[in-house]
Amino acid sequence: MPYRFGSLITIEEKVKEIYDRSRKLAATDLSLLIQREEGTGKEQLAVTVHRYSSRDGKPFIKVDAKLLKGSRDKHDRFFRYLFGSRKKPGKILQANGGTVMFIP
Repeated sequence: MPYRFGSLITIEEKVKEIYDRSRKLAATDLSLLIQREEGTGKEQLAVTVHRYSSRDGKPFIKVDAKLLKGSRDKHDRFFRYLFGSRKKPGKILQANGGTVMFIP
């Protein structure tokens, strides 16, 4: 029998367990680390957890972690991108109590 978590549907037992755990975590204020191969639905799961959490209605911000790789100058730009400057708020401030998802 199909199992649903938001818009996500599965018949796989292992995936049902992941959805159950994710649903329980959404009810907490804990951070969640989702790791799988590319194309396995990590972002969809993260969005669903966000929607089932107390953060629903607040921003869901995606951050490309590839920006971190490289020179010291790139690291400085990435830091400003995340945390902002005096002139412009960074992605973490833009989330304003919402969710920040780092994409590797």
